[in-house]
Amino acid sequence: EVLWGKKWFWLNDEADGQMRWRPYRPEDVRKINKAWVKQEPRVFIVDGRYKVDFDRTNDQSPAGFQFNNQQSNPGSRQVICAEWYEETEDVYGIPTAKEPL
Repeated sequence: EVLWGKKWFWLNDEADGQMRWRPYRPEDVRKINKAWVKQEPRVFIVDGRYKVDFDRTNDQSPAGFQFNNQQSNPGSRQVICAEWYEETEDVYGIPTAKEPL
């Protein structure tokens, strides 16, 4: 299973000006995982406020883009599913936050 041992993150421009990978909330991770496995093109999370459009160009490297569903012309944020452990401080050289927003 391509998702085993991995965690979903979205790239956030933090208040301190630094970019960080933010983990998703557990309830949203369940929705994202289910949609990925079922080959769905997108999934709605955070009570429908956001959507993640999947990028399936490499099914062994789950990824996509997150959009704010409440904006008419939202910019996107990169989404990845990467190996992560408690001691992991960065993913692809970008720091990770320990908690979802």
